[in-house]
Amino acid sequence: MATILTKKSDTASSVPTAAQLTNSATGAELAVNTADKRLHTKDSGGNIVELGTNPSTLALPSGSVNGVAYLNGSKVLTTGSALTFDGTNFATTGSVTSAGASNSGNLAFTGTGDRITGDFSNATAANRVMFQTSTANSNTIVGVVPNGTATSAQSWLFGTSDPANSPIGLTYVSSGEVAFAASRTGTGTYLPMTFYTGGSERVRIDTSGNVGIGTSSPSYRLQVSSNGGTDNAYMSATAGAGYVGVIGSKPLVFETNASERARIDSSGNLLLGGTATPGAKVLYIANATTVPTTNPSGGGVLYVEGGALKYRGSSGTVTTIANA
Repeated sequence: MATILTKKSDTASSVPTAAQLTNSATGAELAVNTADKRLHTKDSGGNIVELGTNPSTLALPSGSVNGVAYLNGSKVLTTGSALTFDGTNFATTGSVTSAGASNSGNLAFTGTGDRITGDFSNATAANRVMFQTSTANSNTIVGVVPNGTATSAQSWLFGTSDPANSPIGLTYVSSGEVAFAASRTGTGTYLPMTFYTGGSERVRIDTSGNVGIGTSSPSYRLQVSSNGGTDNAYMSATAGAGYVGVIGSKPLVFETNASERARIDSSGNLLLGGTATPGAKVLYIANATTVPTTNPSGGGVLYVEGGALKYRGSSGTVTTIANA
């Protein structure tokens, strides 16, 4: 049976030399330092190996060291290394892989109100904490998936640091729809939904459901603005009627094939083929560009030729209603 012999030293920081200890098939020697409570032996290769270190003798950085343990890349206690634990929090200045966190590679939080924190708002965008795939030269896809037989997933963006009382923007996917919503939690404020391109707002849906294109304050179900808001058209509806209109003293123009066919001017005149008319509340018909020569089936055609108002019936008879 192999035997273990011990030697001791009462001198602090004293480490035995290889010549002072033996290690053979018949036994090995241990060296105990009683001053700083350290234990050494010699391995089969003739190297001095430290078997134990008194934790109270570790040289730690200045400041509070309540239970702080520093591990280097070889998992050896050291100072100023990448991984620390202060009794409550783990911290690292390097990389932590999920494969080392659990056998499945999942990062699991068992508490409530947990956070992943970091510098997500650095003034230099490249210095912010971000998600990035580890696969070289590949796109990054961040997924949100339901559990088990559930059929929907949501991502929420909060407008305040109080998630219980905040405006929120959410993306929602279920088995029946994909939705984008401006909502709230608790006493948070409902906000409009806006869409930007080229650094400018292009479309807005306000909290009443009005849609504005080119305007941030739509007054109708659909309002389209241009020219810095001086030209506005709208569509709306009530329980009894639907409306298409123009705000201000501008005409309402109807086009087909990129050409104007009719307009209602700001005085209420209906113009067919023209852009101006004398009088008010009148029907203006411009000279026909092509005089009808075929008989309309089951009806008639009203037109102007050479300034005269004419009517062609289904039998082909042309009647001059008023001369030029």
